[in-house]
Amino acid sequence: MNRNKEVLLIDICIGFIFILIVLPLVYSFYGSLEVYPNDEQNSKVRIVMGAIVLILVIIELFFLSIRYKIVSKRNREK
Repeated sequence: MNRNKEVLLIDICIGFIFILIVLPLVYSFYGSLEVYPNDEQNSKVRIVMGAIVLILVIIELFFLSIRYKIVSKRNREK
């Protein structure tokens, strides 16, 4: 596969994961109060959403490191 296509594919994955990170944050701060009016339930939802966001951030960092390796290898070859 062409390196430009690899970088483009990784950039698309990074953008998609970024959207997946933002959506739970918005839901946990704005939407969960309407669905879970109880404070105990709301705090559980925020903990779960925080864990999901943490996992997605780790995946995002993994993709960023792969992208950095591909781009730096391409720059060294020039």
